[in-house]
Amino acid sequence: AQGTFDCSFCFFLMIRRPPRSTLFPDTTLFRSRFLLVAATLGLVNSFVRPFLTMLTCPLVLVTLGLFTLVINALMLRLTAWISGLFDLGFYVDGFWPAFWGGLIIGIVSTILTIAVGGDGGVRVRVENREG
Repeated sequence: AQGTFDCSFCFFLMIRRPPRSTLFPDTTLFRSRFLLVAATLGLVNSFVRPFLTMLTCPLVLVTLGLFTLVINALMLRLTAWISGLFDLGFYVDGFWPAFWGGLIIGIVSTILTIAVGGDGGVRVRVENREG
C-alpha cells in the first residue's frame, strides 16, 4: 500500500513533466486511471523489478548503483506499455523521458520513505521468557 501511495504521489508531481511524456490527456476518468496506473507501477516494481535487478546485478555493482536509474526507466516504460494495453492513457515517448520520470519517482520515493520513517524492512523481536 505504501508503494502504491508513493507511485500515486510521484505521478501527481510529474503530470506533463518531463517533456514528451503525458499523463492522462483525457481527464474525464482522471482519478480512477491515476490510481490504476499507480497500481500498475506498484505491481511492476513488486514483481518485475526484483528479477531484473537480480539479473543485472553485475552492472549495478560495476556502475556503483547508477544502473538502477536505467532499471527505473525500464519499469516506467513497461508500465506505460501495460497501460497502453488497457487504454489507461499513460504514455512515455522514448527512453530519455522514461529515464527522467524514473529519476523523479526515485527521488520522491526516497524522500517519502525518509519522511515516513520506514526503512522498508520488517523487524521481528524475539524474547525468551524462561524462569
